[in-house]
Amino acid sequence: MGADELSRKGVSDAAGAVAKIYGVSKQEGSSNVYVRGLGDRYLNTTMNGLSLPSNDVNKKNIDLNLFSSDVIQNVSISKAYSSRFYGDFSAGNVDITSKEHKGDLFFEVFTGSGFNTNAIDKSFVRSEGTGYFGYYGRYEHNPFAVILSHGIDPENVSTPININYGASVGNTFNFNDDSRLSVFATASFENNYQYRFGKAVDFSTVEKKRFDAAEEYEYSTTTTGMTNINYRINDENSIKFNSVFINSSSDEVGYFGIDGKGKNRDAILNTDEGFYQMNVQFDQTGMFVNQLLGNHKSEKYELDWGFGYNKVYANQPDRKRVSLENYHLAFDNDASTNPSFYSNVDFDNQRYFQNIEDDEYSGRVNLAYDANETVKLNFGYNGRYKTRQFDNIRYGYDIQDNGYAVTDVNNFDSFFTLSNISFDNNNTGYDITVINGIPVSATDPNQTLGNTNLPGLPENTYSGKLSIAAGYMDAEIKAGEKWLFVPGVRLESFDQSIKYDVINLGNQGNSERAFKETFVLPTLNIKYALNDDQNLRFSASQTVSVPNLKKWLLLFMKTFLQELVVTRMC
Repeated sequence: MGADELSRKGVSDAAGAVAKIYGVSKQEGSSNVYVRGLGDRYLNTTMNGLSLPSNDVNKKNIDLNLFSSDVIQNVSISKAYSSRFYGDFSAGNVDITSKEHKGDLFFEVFTGSGFNTNAIDKSFVRSEGTGYFGYYGRYEHNPFAVILSHGIDPENVSTPININYGASVGNTFNFNDDSRLSVFATASFENNYQYRFGKAVDFSTVEKKRFDAAEEYEYSTTTTGMTNINYRINDENSIKFNSVFINSSSDEVGYFGIDGKGKNRDAILNTDEGFYQMNVQFDQTGMFVNQLLGNHKSEKYELDWGFGYNKVYANQPDRKRVSLENYHLAFDNDASTNPSFYSNVDFDNQRYFQNIEDDEYSGRVNLAYDANETVKLNFGYNGRYKTRQFDNIRYGYDIQDNGYAVTDVNNFDSFFTLSNISFDNNNTGYDITVINGIPVSATDPNQTLGNTNLPGLPENTYSGKLSIAAGYMDAEIKAGEKWLFVPGVRLESFDQSIKYDVINLGNQGNSERAFKETFVLPTLNIKYALNDDQNLRFSASQTVSVPNLKKWLLLFMKTFLQELVVTRMC
């Protein structure tokens, strides 16, 4: 689906584009795309044939909503496996071709606005410390300083009106030797206000928490910028550089149990009603995609290559959670009865900080040889190398006065003040606690400054590596006017390792795991042309589905050593 068709159909992003293709659907109200009924784990997403990082570490693929139509030349999807795709394939491969400029100088500016009917009449709130453009503006490298200097309560914002705007510019420079340089650049920003009301239930094997009345305020932003430089040396040779920057953010403020009927099986005072939670969460992902691409032709040969480098920052700066019991007493019109803090453990009321950093290198080379009019051979290599660093830390509020009356749930800052830290007084106020104190001895990590009212070290860390190297070959064989046979085979080496230090596994929580395997993946595609408008296709292949780094770590934490699923498609 090309840019012109995207415009005619009013498609604004890549997710909307693939949803127009038969066999592909998009879940309303989310970024989830399904190919033949299979979702994220079974899909791959590439840009110009090179792998794309995910903007959500819980998912394998990037959110296609992030690619607005102004950066897209075309979107294609392969629902049948080909040997040139990575072996981690079960449902389809979505490839986004970045927009190139062809023609004279142009400059375009656009803007738009709208509103969500559920949100427009609400007194909208947003996290303290977050900016209009989706950036966090506090002491992000020092969580303890954030806690001491900035409160918990969200802030009121002005009228929740959605807005988007951007600009594009392009030009072509022709030279005397028939070479041509095309330059295209675009940048855009959009935000979105949403309000949701409904039920929220937390299940494990049993119901843990239940809220029949919960509301969430979400403010999200997407900032996109792209530069594309295409140098056509001559009719047989061209080189292209493509660079994309995306910053996406989601700022959610949730109130759970606002009717006073929230339930918690672990509640101290009343398990059947009165449990209430406020969760204030800001997620920000910054992504850089850089690609160098080339195409060269010489008689019967065509060489197509590409190299890419991706960088991703995915952070949760200062997520806040406050829990109350007996919240139903806030509605009894009796000033002498009030909710109180739920403090079964120190971290029932907490501040949470998380940082994730990904680096990824990828490359592809394909040599095509036209043996004759009926046979074309492809020989290729593609691979990727990815590293991830993760750390998180929690600071819990140890409430000293278990009977403290919370008279205003919209003003927690009146209690969580510096003057209310208890220090040596264990009867009033609160203490700030952390799991890992800062060591004072290089030889004995158990000797620390302490874990109360002092900064600490990360609670959980892990570093992961993923390396994939693959060679492949296939043939495109025409038999008459109607038949096309494409047999192929791929030899892929998969190597994934993870080193972790987590608290959930006790003495086994500091360890390292690795998995390495080489797969032989055959594939066959057959097409028969019934007429000019109809084809019959048959596809058979063997592929491999493996968990991503985070899910792999979770498998270890559940005592599974490895997960490997072999998929045969037909």
